[in-house]
Amino acid sequence: MRYMLSRIFMLEGIILGILGLLFLFNPIESMFIFTDIAGWFFILLAILSILKIPRDILMGIIDLVIGLILIIMPIDTIGVLIISYGMWSLIKGIYLLIMFFTNKNTRSGIFILYSVVTIIFGIIILSNLATGYMILPYVIGIYFVLSAISEIFIGFRFGH
Repeated sequence: MRYMLSRIFMLEGIILGILGLLFLFNPIESMFIFTDIAGWFFILLAILSILKIPRDILMGIIDLVIGLILIIMPIDTIGVLIISYGMWSLIKGIYLLIMFFTNKNTRSGIFILYSVVTIIFGIIILSNLATGYMILPYVIGIYFVLSAISEIFIGFRFGH
């Protein structure tokens, strides 16, 4: 079970890393196609989240709902995307912080840093939506790359 769990963390990290690099290297184009791609990635992350830890079904459901909204209304959701991403980041960061304090396997410096950075990104995006339009591609890219590194690190930690 630990082996499968570690592989899921690593796969999630690879997916987030690819998405993050796309945003950093093609920020303008990424925003135009982000809603569709992000929708499918959120659905995949929802499945992985539910498979990873069945108790984490709530996070999986949140990822699934966000993914479906992004796919069903791709053009209309850019503004909603900013709010959704900010909320998702804030909720995920709080959730990860709770995991840090309640699960012995998640007690590491990288995990707490990942939790705090996730919360900060959510607050930044939600506090100024106009700025969010301009910096969102870069914030998402950086966040996804940091998330990828954290998820892969956590996967190695669970695997050993």
